[in-house]
Amino acid sequence: MKKVLITGANGLLGINLCKELLFRGYNVYAVVSKASSAIYLKEIKEVNILISNILDKKKIEELTVGMDVVINCAANTSLYPPRSENVRKVNVEGVENLINACINNKVHRFIQVGSANSFGSGTRESLGNENERYKGRGYKLDYIDSKYEAQRKVLTAVKSKGLDAIVVNPTFMVGPNDAKPSSGALVLSISKREIPVYTLGGKNFVYVKDVAVGIANAITMGRKGECYILGNENLTYQEFFKITASLANVNMPKVKAPNFLVIGIGRVNSFFAKLFGYKISMSYEAMKLSTEEHYYSSEKAVKELLFPQTDIKIAIRESIEWFKKNNYY
Repeated sequence: MKKVLITGANGLLGINLCKELLFRGYNVYAVVSKASSAIYLKEIKEVNILISNILDKKKIEELTVGMDVVINCAANTSLYPPRSENVRKVNVEGVENLINACINNKVHRFIQVGSANSFGSGTRESLGNENERYKGRGYKLDYIDSKYEAQRKVLTAVKSKGLDAIVVNPTFMVGPNDAKPSSGALVLSISKREIPVYTLGGKNFVYVKDVAVGIANAITMGRKGECYILGNENLTYQEFFKITASLANVNMPKVKAPNFLVIGIGRVNSFFAKLFGYKISMSYEAMKLSTEEHYYSSEKAVKELLFPQTDIKIAIRESIEWFKKNNYY
């Protein structure tokens, strides 16, 4: 039975990935930063829960001994403040620690969970893919820049140090077990009728369980040193809001917010947040992103990782049901 170590195992992807790997018969070791954050992992009795932080070089070195596969789901996804030393430390230095530990302990495969934003996006007529160069520096967001930098470090280690690794690049994941919540916060907000408007942009949405299957497949499939975008349906926010509202049995927001207003609100929010030192979600950078189209193709992953493409309605429905079951309403 192969041993698989998963960092960031208490997140939306991590929990679903643990379940998928256990279903396949792997021996799963789930790394979380503190015991209190593992509440939903503890419900999965077969998981071996380990307390550590990927910034702890010595501990990570110890935990990777004897592991066949290491999958890094750990990341700091904060968009505010846009420049953050902690974001860079976790997303870059943490990955460096994992790379070195995997090399030193002769781990058979390292899978880095990156971001689709590490590649240029496209329109519905011309989708972004793994051949598109990185265009994210203009946003001046350490989260996006750090994920790209970490990806480069992994690919460099493949070429220069012989590391057997691939990078998977999920788009916007939707589905159950989003305890934080992370991306599911959008589904939750629409379902609770907390968002009165929708913006003009759009993005690629994907079922988190499909992403878990794609990563599990990547243990034995996929080419060393390659990246794979794991996405599915390209939808405008209007389309996504309409589907979610319908499944949640609430009214769809009817007001279409013009870009100048959305970006203006973001500027004001960021100004006062910086002035008074509080944290916000609707920052200038986040609002600007919401006005743009970020569409991708997953053709490469479908072909080489046998990556499934489940109807996004199933993902949204399961997300809503999980939030209701766990009293988020």
